[in-house]
Amino acid sequence: FFDHQPGQGLAFLVACGCVRDYPVDMSGFLRRNRVSLTQIGSFLGEDYSLSQILRLEFINSIKFLGTGVVSSLIKAFVNLKIPADLQKIDRLVQGVARIWWRQHEKDSKWSDQAAVNMVASGAGAESGDSREVQGLQLKQYLGSAEALYQLMFSVIMLHRNLYTNSQPTSRMTLMDWIEINRGLDGDNDIPDHIQTSVFQQVSTEFVQQLQIQRQPGPPAEPEKSPRLVGPF
Repeated sequence: FFDHQPGQGLAFLVACGCVRDYPVDMSGFLRRNRVSLTQIGSFLGEDYSLSQILRLEFINSIKFLGTGVVSSLIKAFVNLKIPADLQKIDRLVQGVARIWWRQHEKDSKWSDQAAVNMVASGAGAESGDSREVQGLQLKQYLGSAEALYQLMFSVIMLHRNLYTNSQPTSRMTLMDWIEINRGLDGDNDIPDHIQTSVFQQVSTEFVQQLQIQRQPGPPAEPEKSPRLVGPF
């Protein structure tokens, strides 16, 4: 039922007593049961009030501590498919960024001073290290959750450009991508070494979890029966 009409499917399950009408219970149902990952992504990306509530609850059930931009997106979208609708993608990615930011603000395993020391030491920066900057070290380079959200959305679009574009000359280079991202962090630019490590992660190989689903095409017309000629 959910795979065809997600909203009505959840309402039916609540009415039958199969699921309690608490966001944490409905979110848990979506994660535990074999429902369509495509439909989960599409439903949670909607602008309905129920979709908004469940979106944050669902994403908050994923542990993002210590992840970077690409690795956090992979963790999020292994549990649902990225829908074709750009507005739905926007809402989902914004939710991932908000929850990532909130979890790292609450992280008590690292002190703020330790994170500052890591940044000051230049760990992973300007050293040719292509590994993704992660966790509180990444947070120190970003001004807000909004900047992270903008960068994450840009990563999804970059992945689409690199792996769905049949013309090599139309694919973005690192410098193209950095230029497009100018001003993502308010009046500041996201540091080039952060963007470089992300670009290298995405451009090295296709990432299944970052693939945007295709828009369903119109239903095929039924084949016409061949016209029979002759006396029968």
